[in-house]
Amino acid sequence: MKKNIFKPQMGKGDSGCTDIKSKRVKKTDTIILLNAMLDELNALLGFCRSQKADKKIFEIQKELLDVSAVIAGYKDAREAQKLADNLAEKIRELPLKKNLPEKFLIFGKDKRASILNLARAKARIAEIKAWEAGLKKPAVYLNRLSDYLFLLSLE
Repeated sequence: MKKNIFKPQMGKGDSGCTDIKSKRVKKTDTIILLNAMLDELNALLGFCRSQKADKKIFEIQKELLDVSAVIAGYKDAREAQKLADNLAEKIRELPLKKNLPEKFLIFGKDKRASILNLARAKARIAEIKAWEAGLKKPAVYLNRLSDYLFLLSLE
C-alpha cells in the first residue's frame, strides 16, 4: 500500500508554527518563507507547463523539490550544488536561436516567455532569501535557475 507523504493537520498550524524535521518552527522563519517561495515558483512553472508540455520545465520542478528538501534539512547541501552544476551545463548546451539581447527586455508579447520571465524574477527573490538565510548552495542553484529561465524565455 502506498504511503501518503502529506497528511492535513487541521488547525495544527493556527498558532503560527509548523513542523520541520519534527521541530516546531515559526512560520515567519526565513527557511519557511524561502520554501514557500519555491512552492510558488514551482506552481508558476506548472502553469507554464500547462500552456505547452515542456520536459525542461518539468525537470526544474523536480529539482525545486530537491532544493526545498535541502533548505528544510532533509537532504545534504551537496545535492543543491550538484543541481547547480547540472544547470550550468544545461545553460552551456542551450542552442540559442536568437542573439542575446543587448538591453533589458519588456515581456508581454508571448505568454510562455512572459510566464518564464515571471518565474525568473521569483527565482531571483528566492535567491536573495537563500543568501539571507546563509544557504550558499541553494542560493547558487537559484542564481543559475534565474539565468536558465531567462534563456528558456528566449527560445
